[in-house]
Parts: sequence; C-alpha cells; structure tokens
Amino acid sequence: MPLADLNVGHSRPKGPEGHRQASVEQIHENTRDCEDADVSVVSEYVIPNNEQHYQGKGLSQMAYKKLCIWMDTTRVANVRTTMRSQACKSLPDQYSMNSFIQLYLEKFHDLLPIIHKPTFHPSSAPVLLVLAIACIGSRYSTMKEAPAFASGLCDLLGGVISHMVDEDEEDVAQVWFGQCAILNQVAVSFTCRKPMCERSHYTRVNLNVICQKIDSFGKMESPPGLRSVRQPDIEDAWERWIKWEARKRVAYGTWFRLFFDLQTLTPTEWLQSPLPCHERSWEAADALSWSEQYRSKTRPDVYMNVKLTAYAEGPELGTLRRELERFYRHMNVVDDLGQFSYLLLLLGYFRDTLFLREAGDSGLSLVLNCDGKPVVGQSELLNDEGCWKALNPASRSRSGNMERLLSQHYYSVGILFHFRFGDLLAFSGWRVSKPKEIETRMRLSTWVLGNGEDARTAVSHAGRLFGLLRDHPCHGYHEPSAGFLASLCLWVYSMSQSGSLLGPFGRCLSANCESQQMSEQTRDAIPFRIDQDSSTKLTKEWISRGCHIRCFLGGVGSLHKPEFSGRVLDQGIRLISSLNEWETGEPLASVLRRQVK
Repeated sequence: MPLADLNVGHSRPKGPEGHRQASVEQIHENTRDCEDADVSVVSEYVIPNNEQHYQGKGLSQMAYKKLCIWMDTTRVANVRTTMRSQACKSLPDQYSMNSFIQLYLEKFHDLLPIIHKPTFHPSSAPVLLVLAIACIGSRYSTMKEAPAFASGLCDLLGGVISHMVDEDEEDVAQVWFGQCAILNQVAVSFTCRKPMCERSHYTRVNLNVICQKIDSFGKMESPPGLRSVRQPDIEDAWERWIKWEARKRVAYGTWFRLFFDLQTLTPTEWLQSPLPCHERSWEAADALSWSEQYRSKTRPDVYMNVKLTAYAEGPELGTLRRELERFYRHMNVVDDLGQFSYLLLLLGYFRDTLFLREAGDSGLSLVLNCDGKPVVGQSELLNDEGCWKALNPASRSRSGNMERLLSQHYYSVGILFHFRFGDLLAFSGWRVSKPKEIETRMRLSTWVLGNGEDARTAVSHAGRLFGLLRDHPCHGYHEPSAGFLASLCLWVYSMSQSGSLLGPFGRCLSANCESQQMSEQTRDAIPFRIDQDSSTKLTKEWISRGCHIRCFLGGVGSLHKPEFSGRVLDQGIRLISSLNEWETGEPLASVLRRQVK
C-alpha cells in the first residue's frame, strides 16, 4: 500500500501493508469529529514578523488532523528510512503549517514554478506534496522551531520517496510525486547537514526514474482541440492543459535541478516536450483568463520569419534543443519568452558551449548534433560576444525575484566559462592536499597573467554578481553558493597580480592607448565600479586593455591595491552570512575565513 495514498482532505488514511499500525476503523474514529471542519483557519497564536499577516489557502482542521495521522502512521511503519534519529516525529501547529505553505507560495514558487498555484489547495493536495511544500516554506520562516522542522521533515520525506521508488509503487508514476521529489531534492541538497547533502548525491537518480515512470521525457504534443474549444468546454480544456503543462515542468524541473551535477544524468536531448509556457498562462487565475492568454497569443515561427496565430498553430515553443538551434541561427531570443524557459535556454547554451570546448580540447575534429549532422562553425558562434549578449536578461527590463535569479545565473555562468569551480576551491585549499593547492595557485596565477582579457571578463561578471546579491537578492537557495563563487573569483584575481605589470592598472597593449589618453585628459585614472552597471564602452575598454582604469568594488575599495584581497574575503563572508534564508552559507563562509590572516 503506498505511503502517499493519503490525499489530504480526500482519500482515506492508510499505511503500509504488513506493519503494525492503527487500523482504518481506528483512524476514521479519530478523524470523525473533523469531517465537517471549515476550510478557513482561525488562530490565536502570535507569529513573528512576516508570518503575522497570514492570509491565503490553508489547511482545514480536518486536513491538518489527517496530516498528523499520516505522520503517526509513517513513524510506526517498518520503513528503513523513517528510523533515522533526525527524522521529523511530529508536525508543528496548524497555523504554523499554513504559514509555511504561504511562505512557499509567496517566496519560493516563482523561483521554481512547477506547481500550478491557482488550482493548488493544501486541503485537497496529496499529503507528500503538502509536506514537501511546507518543508521548503519553513526555510523562510522566523519561527524558532522552523529549522529543526525543515531538517527533520526533508529527511523523512527523502526516506519515504526512496522507499516508494524502490518498491515501484503506483504513486511514483504521478505528476504530483515528481513535483514532491524535485522539491525534496532541493531541500536535502541545500542544508548545512553534511550527511544529508551527501545523501542527496545518491538519491538524485530517483528523479530520472520518476520522470521515466511519468513519461515526462517522451514526446508530449499539446492536448487536441485547445484552440477550437467552445465556451462551455473551457473549464475542461483548461484542466487538460494544466495536466499537460505540469508533466512538462516536471521534466524541465528535473533537468534544471540536476544541471550542475558532476555527471550529467539528464541530457538535453531527453527533453522531448515543448519548453514551459509563459508565466501569464501558467498563473492565470481561472479558465477564462487562461483562455484569453493562451488562445490569443502569437509567436514567431521557429523556422520562418512569420507570425502564426494561436488558433492556427498554437503558442507553444519547441523543445529546448530546437529553441537552442533557433537561437544559434538567428542570434536572438524569442520575443516575450517566459522567465523559466529563459533560464533553461541560458543553461542549455552554457552546457553546449562547455561540451564543444571540451570536444575541441580533446582533439575531436568533428561533432555531430542530435540529428546526426556535423556541427560546423558552431563553436565559433557560441564563443561570439554577440551571442552571449543576446542572452543578457537585463535587456528585458522586467522585475521580480525570478528576473533577479536570471541575472544571478547569467553572471554565474559568465564566471564559470573562464574559471572551473573545482579550481577555485583548490586555490583556496578546500579539501585538497597542500601540493595540489600550490599547483593550482601557480597554474591559475599564470593563466590570469597570460590571459588578461578572459580574466578581466570573469572579474567583471563576479563584480556584477556580487553587487546583485548584495543589493537585489531574490532569497533563493542558490545565493550563498553564488556569493561564494563571486568572492573566490575576485580573490583569485587579486592574488594573481604581478609587479612585472606596468603600474597598478596593468599595461598598455598599444602605443596609442585610448585609456591612457583619456586618463591624461582627466589627470587621473578613470573610475570603474565593477559591481554596478557601468557604461558598455568603459567596460569594454577595461576588459580589452586593462590599463589606466581604476576598478572599484563597492564596500571593498580599489581592485589594484594590495589590501583588496583581504577586504574582498571579509566582504564575501559578510555577504554569504547575510543570505541566510536557507542557512547554507556558514560552511562556505568558513572556507573564506581560513584565508583571512
């Protein structure tokens, strides 16, 4: 019997067969008093800060009691993973649970939009999904019991999910189970508990297994008749579309979640469904609003420079691979592309570029695409500056946390094009031998001095990323790691300066240096804030020449002074510590503290 068969507010609570637990009759006796409970929540608890204004979808009294029964049933069941000493034993009160769910919907949902928010209700959603959502939401809570609850619950859910996958239970093939697994993988991976982080490395394969059970990697054509549906049938069409779109988002959510793994578990070519739709359609409050958004859109055709109406061909994009190929041909992003799809396109470009670079470094003379055709000239195209600029989210002039996340990933990827993350860690001496640390420091210092333009490009990205995280955080789980990456890049560059360079501003590459002429006219070096969006011309000038432009990082000082390396570590520690919603920054900050003399 699946542990997740208890759908809050709907299904009968049951437990695994063959284990000691409360009988079905006894469970119904315990819940009989709450079957007519009102869905609204009234509480006398005093909740601190952002939880004082709780409003929105909440667990009914009956649904909350059934959650508690599920916890008790799971705890007494003889499931190997529920016997962990750190696993959650009980739930906090009803108001706290509702606050956690609300925090998820307000702060996290936009960053990974795999749940259909308009139709989600915790009183009718499957129990595992409700608990996974509450677990993520508790990371944003200021309640004193929230950290222990989040840690214990993600441990428990991880065990239950692994058990259900191993037993090949029916619910593994459900879309909601895939959503739950993705959220739990996020919760398990981004924690200060080392055993849990390490466990996430060998449970990540569950995501691929679940997607294959759901058939999310297969070709998924849009449900027929969505654009010719009659007015009375709009509700039914909307429901069919939601199920189709949710399956797509499980596949792309899995690809995104496993993107930065050392070994690629989900190739881009596995994704055979169209990219996720625009957020306006996904967040439409009702069927009529969805119909107006979805059925009236136009889009550029993938292969022709014409626009097709939604009634004729539909507003769906192609697969990620098809959209990447279109981007490489036309060097522009589809107009009005949704934020989640934009992020996927950016990361797909990053993966393609690294693959072609590694293929070239390995001496391969020919690379075939997914259709078996040779890739001709694509490596030069991917390295083209115009291609990279076309992906800059700043050109979209949008707002919101997801747009901030896009910019943060854009500059993080820009750093990783030039510095391997493993090399940056080895430079700091983290988990490597002393000879390896010395070898890495010598190699990276030599590379910085011999490849000034590439190094300065990485530093300009690191400066912008540092400024975005400090001034415009999006409260995402990735931010402490991004701050760590930016700090390491800036520190490595500052440690690699050499007295052989002419002056503190680098060296002139030509006799007629425009930067030198400009500085002579102003009788001083030109100031340049690398953590702000400075003029494009000034940025280009510094990156290409690296001389007679004085670079600053706000709160740290001049990039060219000897004390910069120590100051950037101090400010990096402060930045990482300030990004504390997920409380994952302390281990990263401790790596930087070891370098502070």
